[in-house]
Amino acid sequence: MTPAFLTYLAMTASPGPGTMAIGAVAARHGRRSGLVFAAGLLAGGASWAVLAALGVSTVLASVSQAMIALKAACAAFLFWLSWRSARAALNGAQNIAPGNAEATPRWHVLARRGFILQISNPKSVLTWIAVMALGVHAGSSPVVPFAVITTCEVLGMAVFAGYAFVFSISAVARGYRRAYRWIEGTLAGLFAAAGIRLLVSPRL
Repeated sequence: MTPAFLTYLAMTASPGPGTMAIGAVAARHGRRSGLVFAAGLLAGGASWAVLAALGVSTVLASVSQAMIALKAACAAFLFWLSWRSARAALNGAQNIAPGNAEATPRWHVLARRGFILQISNPKSVLTWIAVMALGVHAGSSPVVPFAVITTCEVLGMAVFAGYAFVFSISAVARGYRRAYRWIEGTLAGLFAAAGIRLLVSPRL
């Protein structure tokens, strides 16, 4: 199962919409908010993991109508995130000081945003399909898929918590606020590119 864990670790730790969003949340609203957002990401990833373990994600990807509907919904959410980041970049660094109660979303809002982002992220789907292909083989015990999921979720927790802790450091957060427009503009581009790639790709 080691190749499966290494694959998950590499794909999870690599920069992408999810990890950059954790950094942005932690820098804007503090470490706790970053961890709550990360928990939402992990829950979204776990949902795809269970579907991959049951083979549902592969079946879903082969059913054209279901795939089109899923891709359209996911792409719409990614475009909405892109619009929010672009608007934030244009409006400037207003009300982004850590600890600002008015600027900090409630915990369930942050968790929900993280969950929906991960559910709509095609990288998450591909990651879990690859992990299950590497970690589960014919004749494997029924508990193996869920042992793989549990281990990968622990690894993901460590990676995402690391992003939250690093970006919540005062010096890093100050750097984020100075480069706020550029970072939010980059996020807008990443979300838009992910949405476009999802729409034009023949597969999830």
